[in-house]
Amino acid sequence: MKKERRLIGYLRVSTDDQELTLQRRAVIAYGVKPEHIYEEKASGGTMNRPVWNRIMGFMRDGDAVVIWKLDRLGRTLTGVLETLEEMRNEGVQLVSVTDSWDTSTPMGDAMFKMALIFAELERKLISERTKAGIAAKRAESGQTWGRKSPIDVSEKRVAMLRAHMEQPEKDRLTARQLLPLVNAADNKAPKIKSPETLRRWLRINR
Repeated sequence: MKKERRLIGYLRVSTDDQELTLQRRAVIAYGVKPEHIYEEKASGGTMNRPVWNRIMGFMRDGDAVVIWKLDRLGRTLTGVLETLEEMRNEGVQLVSVTDSWDTSTPMGDAMFKMALIFAELERKLISERTKAGIAAKRAESGQTWGRKSPIDVSEKRVAMLRAHMEQPEKDRLTARQLLPLVNAADNKAPKIKSPETLRRWLRINR
């Protein structure tokens, strides 16, 4: 017997002055129960979204997050795609009511895969430009510059993430799952607070 898909509504606005009424009506009309709707007031440009993090903590494989529009997941295309990629890795589906996008359908899944291909290309281009810029600065000044990340300061953490990158993609953990493991690998190094720190390091060091 196929397990029924659980629908969780996620509403977000950037400031206290904005209303959530339109978003709430849309997700309820789609079929989300009012008691399964979560509201958050946080900027789309920040990864500090405690309500969203709590939702992702209890979602089960096959569940779906229902939102009003894709931009509720982030302010930039890269941010939205990174959130979608994390959801996909954890088996969580997405329904965007206004965009008529449901990743559980063949068409929605195909569109998502195409979007990820372009997102991956963009990340590689950004990584290459960043590395080239750093190399040029170092060559010009003859010095190292910039503060090391809380990952690069620890050989144990770097070794753990290098080993993780060598695993088949299907066996890799999400950044959220990796976070406590990487912190525990070296308790003397500065604590990593956000999964985004791991995602950024993995992108640059691929």
